[in-house]
Amino acid sequence: MFCHRNTWRTSVVVLGGFLVHLALGSFFTFGNFAPYFISYLRNRTDDTTVRNIDGLWITSVGSLGNCIGFPIGGLLTHRLGPRLATSFGGLIFSLSMMACYFCVKQSLLAMIFVFGVTSNIGNFMAYGPPIQNAIRWMPDHPALAAGLIVAGFGGGATIFNQVITAYINPDNLSPDLITEAGERYFTDSDLLDRVPVMFLILGGIYLVMIIAGVACLSQPPVTKHEIEILQNGELDSKETIGRINGYNGVIATISEKVLHGTSVNDNEKAPTGTNATVTDVTDNQNMPEKSTLSDQKFQKELEMKEAIKLAFRTRSFYLVWLIVLSVCCGMQFVFSLYKAYGQRFIEDDHFLSLVGSLSSIFNCIGRPTWGAFMDKFGYRVTVRCLSFGLAVFAGTLPLTEQMPKELFAVWICALFFFFCGMWAVTPSALAKLFGPRNMAVNYGFINSAVSVGNITAGITGMALKSRIGWHGLYFMSAGLSAAPFVLSFFFNGRDREGNRI
Repeated sequence: MFCHRNTWRTSVVVLGGFLVHLALGSFFTFGNFAPYFISYLRNRTDDTTVRNIDGLWITSVGSLGNCIGFPIGGLLTHRLGPRLATSFGGLIFSLSMMACYFCVKQSLLAMIFVFGVTSNIGNFMAYGPPIQNAIRWMPDHPALAAGLIVAGFGGGATIFNQVITAYINPDNLSPDLITEAGERYFTDSDLLDRVPVMFLILGGIYLVMIIAGVACLSQPPVTKHEIEILQNGELDSKETIGRINGYNGVIATISEKVLHGTSVNDNEKAPTGTNATVTDVTDNQNMPEKSTLSDQKFQKELEMKEAIKLAFRTRSFYLVWLIVLSVCCGMQFVFSLYKAYGQRFIEDDHFLSLVGSLSSIFNCIGRPTWGAFMDKFGYRVTVRCLSFGLAVFAGTLPLTEQMPKELFAVWICALFFFFCGMWAVTPSALAKLFGPRNMAVNYGFINSAVSVGNITAGITGMALKSRIGWHGLYFMSAGLSAAPFVLSFFFNGRDREGNRI
């Protein structure tokens, strides 16, 4: 599974990335958390007319942070490595969450810009580097590597949904205010008092988890084949040599010897801070003679500017963008509002919170599952399966109103299971198309589709909700989710070796 890299070190790196994403995955607690802080805004601020549907403004406008955070994270990874890039993003994310203690006492607008935009900038600055790093440790199984890391992102809500509900609503109170439109809100004073403090608790937990995860991240060591390329003079740029595998200290030492015609001493120490010696990367026992997939591609990695230019000239890039756009547009109503929708016919707040946690488990295990599925069957087949599943379960979700409440949980879990696959296969597809070193940056451009989709869905949903109702929203979700099935037939992407993805 872990190719030619050391299995133990690879496992530690994957665990670190998983921990980081477990904290970042609080993104999926929004559907469970929103009814609490929307009720707080209605009762404790001047925004007395704010509605559950208005929470879409936070996720819609906040998705602009994706477009900002992803490219910055990719650039910082190129310049500073995955540890520092992840650290900067994680710090912004955690502090933004803590700042919501003050914002929720002010207005919905303050929540939009801090809980939405600023928090998302930090979240997605820290999102890409651990995935890119894991793919480079497991180059022969890129989709599985991405799936293992983003499993944390999908699973975060499993923990935090329970933390949120247990702290804010320990007595399992149901919303006691019912408006003329049938919307439900909390008014209990003790429950509302706990809402602002929850942001401080969450921010502190996230910060500790991200620090622990970052401590586990490291760059993969250079391989024997890569050293041979350096010694043969096949790379003539010190800058390129210094960045080529992100393992700057070791390669810089070797490059100095190569550029000055000096032999490489196997016992020479690598520069301080690399946590390795030249012996570590030249030991024949640790490094196979035959080059693996990653070794074969060593010379073919594009520079960042070249990869970006290639992406914008490639039809496959735009098709991936459209596929992500369709899925995000379709699923926005489900994941932001499933609890508000469920409250209409299920009077059990703890059960609805449990639905969020159970769905998060499927969100977690689905990511490596779909990643492994793509490694075996390819991008097009995987997208068709994801699209079909989303369309079926979104279109039939209204049927659960007449079923036992447990089946509502089954439908939401199924939607999360199919939806999460998109975030395992997309980074892998980009890594195969344009090289793993450029995945995070190109993923940032792809995530502009998330912003466009969320904003479009938010505006459309708020405009049409009163006309077409909940059922109309979910039928629309089903139609949008079916679009990637058709788009996949036009995808003809190939990897750097010319193989169809």
